[in-house]
Amino acid sequence: SKDIEAIVRPAHTIKSTSKRMGALRLSDVAKDIELAAREAANLNSEGACGTDIMVNIHTIATVFRETRDVLLKSRNV
Repeated sequence: SKDIEAIVRPAHTIKSTSKRMGALRLSDVAKDIELAAREAANLNSEGACGTDIMVNIHTIATVFRETRDVLLKSRNV
């Protein structure tokens, strides 16, 4: 479904990019989102993994802010 693809692509991009820059926690959460979305697509039912996806989306927002703050602080050192 297009909704699932709209989750998979950005999650995959965030996973790869954050891993390359050393933001491993961010990469791990993005990986969890990507895998849950792919599982939902395979089950052909967004509801099956929807809760996992939503929890991880909220988590990734927090982890992103934490990562951003660390990067900004390191820039000012």
